[in-house]
Amino acid sequence: MTSPSLRDLRLMAKTPAQQISLGVLVCPSYRAFLRLLDRAVDYIASELSKNPQQLQNLSENQITIQIVRSLKMLGFLAHFELTTGGHCDIVVEWGDTGLWLGEAKKFVDDYSWICRIPAT
Repeated sequence: MTSPSLRDLRLMAKTPAQQISLGVLVCPSYRAFLRLLDRAVDYIASELSKNPQQLQNLSENQITIQIVRSLKMLGFLAHFELTTGGHCDIVVEWGDTGLWLGEAKKFVDDYSWICRIPAT
């Protein structure tokens, strides 16, 4: 019996998690890695949003740890609160040269303080 080809594996990957995990294994470029990581973050957020009542009392760090664990389970080399020239909530490595840095924020009230426009 021969091993399945990459084409066969792509056809067998039915769920988003399977497709993302396979993509991590065969990611040809940093640009493709970033697209795949964006898809993974969207998928994880979608999964977490299915049980908001169970997550609403978790801290920002507790939710971030769940996101990092999910990224790891999908096959990414992800870290929580790694120092890379500064403190970063989420760091995902690609090969020897690529880093994706993520800052986590839990929505509490509103973010108007971020975009304050000074009175004239």
